Amino acid sequence: MITSVTNNNIKSWVKLVNNSQYRRKTKSCIIEGETMVREAIKLNLVTTILIKENSKLLNNFNINTEILSEHCFKKISKLNSVEIMAIVNLPRNEIKWQTYSKILVCDRLQNPDNLGSLIRSAHAANFDCIITTPGSADIFNPKTLRASTGSVLRFTCLQMPEKTLFTHLKDNFFTTFGLAANGNYDLFKQKPTGKVALIVGNEGQGLSQTILSAIDYKTSLPINNQVESLNAAIAASIAMYKISWG
Repeated sequence: MITSVTNNNIKSWVKLVNNSQYRRKTKSCIIEGETMVREAIKLNLVTTILIKENSKLLNNFNINTEILSEHCFKKISKLNSVEIMAIVNLPRNEIKWQTYSKILVCDRLQNPDNLGSLIRSAHAANFDCIITTPGSADIFNPKTLRASTGSVLRFTCLQMPEKTLFTHLKDNFFTTFGLAANGNYDLFKQKPTGKVALIVGNEGQGLSQTILSAIDYKTSLPINNQVESLNAAIAASIAMYKISWG
């Protein structure tokens, strides 16, 4: 059992939680909770399981397991209800441009809870993948992972510069719809056809000028005139469902 927070493994695991560059360098991240750990095991992504001392889950897994004192465990996870975590390899995400028909793009979306919720919604709405632009929250941030309820492990999610993204979208005949105020395309009156890329912008600033000048249509959702706007994740989720099912 590991009992010291100065243990090198503990230091490395804490860094995985707090440092996105370290996650990219090691191509790994930490997930929390029994449900997500079991899902990752099914996907063959788990390398090491971390279990809190005296947990009922001890000896339940045939995978390399480290037992941590409660103090060490809390150094890594701030969730009081969690007794198990796992180190997992980042999924090898690849975009199948020619076969995909519905893509969600998050332009500098900074709140990891919003990003995680959108990953979950996109998966549920039968979208094919999520692409984030530079400046967005990290896909494998612990808050993003929790908000996605594991969808991030099963669903294609990756980051791409705007210029590269729009080159691929145009080359593969996607029509682009940006969520913005005063849109010229009403998703509640007409359903998009063909290959669709829906783009949601930054929570405070909306879509960048680069993206606004590149999209085919601006689309807005109907809203009570006493309300200024919807949360980005809610607005994009509604739009995805309208695109998928009208």
